[in-house]
Amino acid sequence: MQEVLSAELRHYLALTAPACAQATRRTQQGETVPVQEKVFSLFEPHTQLRNRGKRPDPIEFGRQLVVAEDQLGFVVGYRILEAGELVQDVAVPLVTELQERWSGSIESVSSDRGFYTPANLEALSKQVKVLAMPTKKQKLSQADRERESDAAFQAARKRHPGIESKSNALEAGNGLDRCRDRGEPGFQRYIAQALLGRNLHTLGRLLLDQERRRRKRDEGQRALAA
Repeated sequence: MQEVLSAELRHYLALTAPACAQATRRTQQGETVPVQEKVFSLFEPHTQLRNRGKRPDPIEFGRQLVVAEDQLGFVVGYRILEAGELVQDVAVPLVTELQERWSGSIESVSSDRGFYTPANLEALSKQVKVLAMPTKKQKLSQADRERESDAAFQAARKRHPGIESKSNALEAGNGLDRCRDRGEPGFQRYIAQALLGRNLHTLGRLLLDQERRRRKRDEGQRALAA
């Protein structure tokens, strides 16, 4: 028992040293400590800072999660971003993985503006027939205006709000507003279980809709028979 406690204390002492150095640099030396060097939690050192810039919580502590869903609403892929990693960094690897899983059968992909880079646009355009990836630029070029006004592009964008509601549902209905597990492995496990739970919710909704349609069809047939 003493050995376990001693090991735990040594672990936290090792984490306390950089936290104290960070405080000294900021308060005594007037330095601006880069985000990637900051320690945000001694107990959950994998915690990261995210500046969303949106009210009411412009600053959040946690990890950023990228989720991909199919046309039925099932979560089919995800990435938990590492320190210093951006959403545009995972766009191509995630779509590539999904295309390999389904033997290149994915024909349409829609994404947020945050995933846009010229390189991502070029790479993903080679993987799918329809890529609805809006540019970040405020003033569009002629080529971008033509691309984003295309009927297939617009149709894909109309289906895109589903992933926005998915993010809210994962927080409100599946506990992703706050991780209640411990450590990096616990965090990874918590995310996976939440996504599995959301897929079970989606499956239940589809089965209930199917049952309602069957009952309505049966009622219509009985009415005709009468």
